[in-house]
This record gives sequence, C-alpha cells and structure tokens, in this order.
Amino acid sequence: MRKRPFKIGIVLTIVLCLWSIDSSGNAQNHVFTVRDSIEMTRFLRGNPQIQFSPNNQYFAIVASRGIIRSDTVESTMLLFSCEDVHAFLRGGVGAKAPKPRIVARLRAIPELGDPSFEISYDPVIWDLQWLPNSKGILFLGMSSSGNHRRLYETDVASTMRALTPPSQDVTRFTYANGSIVYKVTSPSHYVATSINADAQDLTGAPALNLFTSVLPKTQKDDGAFQNTYSDLWVTRSGKFRKITNEHTTYPARVLTIDHVLVLSPDGRSVVVLLPVASIPPSWSEFEPDPAASYARIKPHDPQTTASSNLFRPTEYALIDTVTTKTTPLIQAPMGITLNSAHHSGAMWSSDGTKVLIMNTFLPLEGVDATERAQRRYPCLAAVVDVRSTMFDCVAFGSYDYATGKHGAKLLLDGTFGQNNDEVVLHMLDIPNGYVDENYRYVSGHWKFIKSVRSNSFLGTQQPFSVAVKQDLNMPPTLWVTDTKTRASKKLWDPNPPLAEMSLGEASVLRWRDASGYQWTAGLVKPPDYISGKRYPLVIQTHGFQADEFLSDGSFTTGFAARPLASAGMVVLQMPDDDEHLVTYQEISDHIRGFKSAIALLDAMGLIDPTRVGIIGFSRTCYYVESALIKEPHLFAAASIADGVDESYLQQMLLYFDGSPGEAEAENIYDAIPIGKGLTTWIKQAPGFNLYRVQAPLMVTAIGPLSILLEWEMYASLRMQKKPVDFVYIPDGQHVLQKPLERLASQQGNVDWFRFWLQGYEDSNPAKAAQYKRWEALRKLKQQE
Repeated sequence: MRKRPFKIGIVLTIVLCLWSIDSSGNAQNHVFTVRDSIEMTRFLRGNPQIQFSPNNQYFAIVASRGIIRSDTVESTMLLFSCEDVHAFLRGGVGAKAPKPRIVARLRAIPELGDPSFEISYDPVIWDLQWLPNSKGILFLGMSSSGNHRRLYETDVASTMRALTPPSQDVTRFTYANGSIVYKVTSPSHYVATSINADAQDLTGAPALNLFTSVLPKTQKDDGAFQNTYSDLWVTRSGKFRKITNEHTTYPARVLTIDHVLVLSPDGRSVVVLLPVASIPPSWSEFEPDPAASYARIKPHDPQTTASSNLFRPTEYALIDTVTTKTTPLIQAPMGITLNSAHHSGAMWSSDGTKVLIMNTFLPLEGVDATERAQRRYPCLAAVVDVRSTMFDCVAFGSYDYATGKHGAKLLLDGTFGQNNDEVVLHMLDIPNGYVDENYRYVSGHWKFIKSVRSNSFLGTQQPFSVAVKQDLNMPPTLWVTDTKTRASKKLWDPNPPLAEMSLGEASVLRWRDASGYQWTAGLVKPPDYISGKRYPLVIQTHGFQADEFLSDGSFTTGFAARPLASAGMVVLQMPDDDEHLVTYQEISDHIRGFKSAIALLDAMGLIDPTRVGIIGFSRTCYYVESALIKEPHLFAAASIADGVDESYLQQMLLYFDGSPGEAEAENIYDAIPIGKGLTTWIKQAPGFNLYRVQAPLMVTAIGPLSILLEWEMYASLRMQKKPVDFVYIPDGQHVLQKPLERLASQQGNVDWFRFWLQGYEDSNPAKAAQYKRWEALRKLKQQE
C-alpha cells in the first residue's frame, strides 16, 4: 500500500469548485475576471496556425477557449474562402465579412504531463498540414479524455475522421506520396536492475521516477522517463507498421520532444533526430551558447547518454521505412543540444536526392586546423547528398564568440531554391525585420549571393495577408491586409462581448534601476482608477509581451493581471533580467528591479508601498523567495508556484535527472553542499534562511514531485509558525491548461492578495473553508 505523504496538521488545498462571479449590472459594468480569461477565445500564442491550401483557394486557422462547466478546452478549425476574403477586402465600408466554415471541432481535458502543453492557451487541435490536392487537412487532435493524441483528417466539406487507432498517442507526423510516418509515445518508466523478485537496484535512478513507479525490467531496452521516447510508425493504404531497428528488430526510438520528422518526396525515407549512443571525445570541443555553458558535452560522463537524460545529444539521421536501414546524415550533434537558438529542421530537394539540414554542428575529424576551429560553432544550414552522405555547410551562425556578442540574425527556416544548387535562408534580422538570404553552390562551395527584404518568412501568393492583431488593451482579432495597398480590415472577432467590458488600462512602463539597467514592464490600472488614489500593488514576474493582450501575464499558472486589476489593484508585469543567469548576482539583479519599481510607482502616487504583493512561477520562485529573505519588509504577501529555489533539497532531488542544469545550484554558489561548501550554501541558499521571511506565502505544487521540491520551504515556514498555505494540483502541467486548474491557481491568487492587501473576503459559501484557514494564518501573523 502506498504511504500517505502527509501528517495531521498539514493543510493541502485541492481546489476543484467553481467560484461564483458577481454578474449584477449591465454588460458595460462587467469587469474582466478569471472566468472571462479562461473562456475567451484565443489563437495559438506566437503562431496562429494560419495555413493556406496549396491551390490558394482556402486558408485554415484554429481558435480555442476553455469551458469551465465541463473542465475542457475546445478547439475549432475554421476555413475561409480566399475568394470571399479578397472580395470583402476590395468591398466598400459596408462590405460584410465572410463567415468561416467550421471543419473540425474537438473538446478535451488536457492531462498529458509532458512538453505538449508548455505554452499558455495551447489548443487541442494543432500541426495542420494540407494534402497536396488541397481537398483535405491532416492534423493532430487530443482525445476527449486528454490522455492521448490522434491523427485526424478533415476535408473542405467538414467531414472529419481519425486515421490512427485510439490506443496510440501520436505526437508528430509527416506525409508524402500517400505515406504517413508518425511518432507514437512509448510509455515506460525507469528500468531498474533486478536483485531478486522483491528487490531492485536504483543506483542512478532519477528522482522523478522514484516517485511515480519503478517497474521490473521486462524488455531489452535501456529504460526511460515516462513518455520521453516515441516509436516510429508508417501507414500506407490503410496498413500500419512499426519501424524497427534493422539489426535488433526492436522499435526505432526517438525523443518525444524532438520535432524533426520529414518524409522524402517518394514517401520512403524519413529524416529524424536520433539519440546518440556513444560520443567521440572531440565533441567536448563544441561550443555551447555562452549563456548556457552548462550545456557543454561531457563525453566520458555516463549521464550524457543516459536514457533518462531528456537533453541527451541527438544527431540527424535517415531511416528507410521499407528496409529500416538507419544512416547518420551528419555525425555531429544538432544545434539545440548545445542551446543554439536557430531553427532546427530538414527540407528535401524536389528530386529527393539532397536534404537541407538546419542548425547542426559538423564533425571535427579529418579537417585542417582552420576548418576545425570554425566547426566548433554551429552551421546554420548544411546540404547533404543522401546517396553519398557528403555534405557542405551553406553558412555558419552569426554569433561572435571571440567578442561575446550575439549576431543580429536568427535562422527561422530554410528551403531549396529553383534547383538543388540554390538555397534560401529565411532570417529574422532583429533591427530590420525579415530577410531572405540567397546562396548558390559555385565551384565546390556555397556562396552568398544577395539578401532580400520580405514581409514575413512564411510568405503567400495571395493578394492579401492574414494576421492576428492585438495589443496590451485590444483582445486578439483576425485581420486581412491588401499586399499592394496595405489597406486592412478586421475579418473576424472571436470575442465580441469583451468590447462591452470595463477592461481597465494597460500601458508600458520603463525605468532604470540603481545599476542603470533599463526595465520595460506592463502596468495595469483598475477599471475604475481614480487619479491620486493609492492602490495595492501586485508584481507579476517571468516575462512581458508588449504586443499581446495583457489578460493573465506571461503564463497561465498563478498570474491574473487583469482580474487582479479588476479587484482594485495595480499590477506590474515584469520581465526577467538574464544578464547574470545562473550566477549569484542573478538574485540581486531582480531584487534591485523589484525595489526600484516599487519606489517609482510610489513616487508617481499610484500605490501604497505598505501593501505590495508578488507572484513567482517556475524560475522566478527563486527570485521571489530570495526577495522575501533579503528584503523581508518589502512585501505584504507573496505567492509562488511549481518552481526552483536553488536550495538544498531541490539540489538533492534533481541532481540525477540527467538534465544540463542538474548542477545549476553548484554553479550559482560555486560549491557543493558538503563539507566546506556547505558553509557557503547556508549563507546563500534560500532554504537555510527562511527565518527572515515575514510575508504570508502561498505555495502551489503541481504533480507529486513538485510536492517534494516545494516541501523544504513549506515545512520550514510551518515549523516556525509563519503564515504559509499549501495548494496542490495533482494532474496539472507546469503551465496550467485545464479550466478548473487555472481557476484554482489564478482565482486563488486573486483571493489571496485581496485577503492580505485589501482585507477582503468573498461571501461565496464555497470559499468558507479557505477563509477560515487564512484567518488562522492571519492570527499567526499578528503574533509575530
């Protein structure tokens, strides 16, 4: 029987109820709430999934919303006629926008605890790919139960069908010439070494698996995190077959998080990223991005190639789906292995004889000293002849490692030109926008020809472009723009009721702290803001997008910017300062930012500096916890969720996970927490200094391991009889997606800060137990 990890007296809050919303008054008086944020319709963040058909007759887009009543996320695929859209654009002021056709709709409860849901507002329909004949669209969709994904097809007449069995969890697919190759997750757990029927050896086991389940070894594989790996399947003419290793007959396995999967024009060969089983000593010479020095490859460290290492090195390879023969294309790690930020992917030439490989390192052996020195850094794009596996680098990256300065261009994608001897690299030139760099193969080398400015790296042959428009105060809407006249019209508003709401005002706030560092943040005022009145302030952390409608914040875990403002508070959405990432100075940088922001808003007469709260999530939990220790009187309340704090217990739990950042805290404190190094840890690690914390703190754990990662802080504060609340969301993703989980996290923070900063308690009977618990914490605070 599994032991209960909690003793009497430990309070866990599992919030699975609906908060009532005061809907009195007319629509114009209605303010923006957490419920409104959850149920508003949105497009995929950063990539609205606008897909034109090959014949340019249609374009499709996906929109999603949460439904609190059913605790589901609903995604809808909408199809627009390009002819109708163009006619609308050319029409006069009174022209009516064409209505989209719904060709697919799915509702699901997202419960996959993997990187599939790492971005706020993720849909349950994604990865749209038109068939070459423009009669249908292939896409991935979440099952209604939320525990697996299936491959679907819908035609332009709105007939949708599933193509893969319900038992398979599909994460990616590629289509060509009637064949589909797709990835299916292979749920498995850490494979232990059996001592006997009743005992196992767990040496080197990751903590994550020790607290899920450890299974006896049942097959000849090397074990893995649950869902870390996927098997490859191929389907032709309705027949399904798993692709196996040509030598072992075991499944060909790829990392689930790797997105490269590109089928050749004849539908026979597929380019993938394969985990590297053994690493040449020379790979230690490859240079990682300087901001991620921990990512340097360690050839002799067994953890580098351990199956439990989610970030183990991978290389581009070619698999013949008929013979299952596997051939490495470039025997060197792909760029992301060493944190290269350029786009990673592959593109076949039209005749299927060559492949354009993007963001990869090149082998160091067999070249002269000059070439070897250059190859220590990533190649943006290389062309590989698949018949001979000979390759040439088209262009190397623009990072100047000698001076330590980043180049201004980032690779977004690449294609072949009119023939195999031409390549176009689509780049983001940060100060100037998008550019297309043209290269040609001349006299045995790739030569730069010219650079051409472009409106977007996606491109379209339509007489109009389609884009999602939004800003800090304008919710997202779909617009079309004439490519010649640049005239624009709003095509579709997915949230008409928001136009009648009192949203309050959001604006950009810029200031410099004492070090001269300039901060750029988002400032949200209450809808009924009164000039000269001083309001409570809540600082939200971990990112600011100035070109996005500011509803929640950088993520949907914990943050609730506009609902907090609607409750009568000023909210400041702050970015991160990564200048001294993974150093001890990282903390002082952010605390200086918090202090200077509070001082500025106080000087502006906007806030009451005695009523300031702060929210941390993920990495910024470290910043918030440290600020509560080093500046104990700065904040009147705080909240953190599912994050790191670089403390002793987290170091011990995460050390064997095999990730590049497993020794991150050691780098920060320049010591290990043993012997003399422990003295440094006691002085600097937050977990040893929690006696200085004065602010009431809400702690949210997401998933079983998160309980342990947050336990040191929670237990210490409770031991000291300091006001601390512990909220547990058992099945959530790191970035919360399920409506009820978001409601618990985001509305919970609204209630928490209203309680401590305004002395307010919601009269909803469903929250009676919550306030009874918090009143007890207030008594503890009064006794300090």
